[in-house]
Amino acid sequence: MNRNDLNEALKQISEHRVPTPPANISQNVWREIRLRRGPMPTREGFFEGCVNALLRPRWALSAASMAVGISITFGVLEGATVANAHTSLDLNVFSATAPTLPSTLISHSR
Repeated sequence: MNRNDLNEALKQISEHRVPTPPANISQNVWREIRLRRGPMPTREGFFEGCVNALLRPRWALSAASMAVGISITFGVLEGATVANAHTSLDLNVFSATAPTLPSTLISHSR
């Protein structure tokens, strides 16, 4: 393209009048953007996100089995701790089978 053709093309473009945009063009553009994006995602908190993740079917069974396993483990550990506490603090004298209880002394024959 030579200079004369370019100047002629620019002259033709400048002679065309640009239409005046509507007054609410900005609002229309933003509305179109919102409509094409779809609904805005809602922001959820950490606790809500964890609960929603655990309520999904693939995680529900594993979460329930982990809770049961942890409960059993802590139950066994707590039972062992209580038994050790009774013997280490000499609290077995208060049990029904205490060795120095008078009723147990009667039942033992010499």
